[in-house]
Amino acid sequence: MFNREEIRIFRRSGIHPVFFGHSLYGPRQPNLTYMVWYDDMRAREAAWKRFLDDPDWKRIRNKPGWSNAEAVSNISNTFLRPLPFSPVR
Repeated sequence: MFNREEIRIFRRSGIHPVFFGHSLYGPRQPNLTYMVWYDDMRAREAAWKRFLDDPDWKRIRNKPGWSNAEAVSNISNTFLRPLPFSPVR
């Protein structure tokens, strides 16, 4: 779903992708992890509101196999701040 339609909605909404990956090993399989950035928490809140209100998201979110009930069992968020020596800023 990300590589088809959702990534365009992310970008259009102000959610800036940095990384997408899936776990190769570990107890929680399958697992998708992605990293996105925002200027600040206010920008994050505004971007997610635009995403959830987006007409294309409303259209695709209940496609067979794409609904949260079918595709998501757990969501967690971690908020990070880069260290001065980090190449990702």
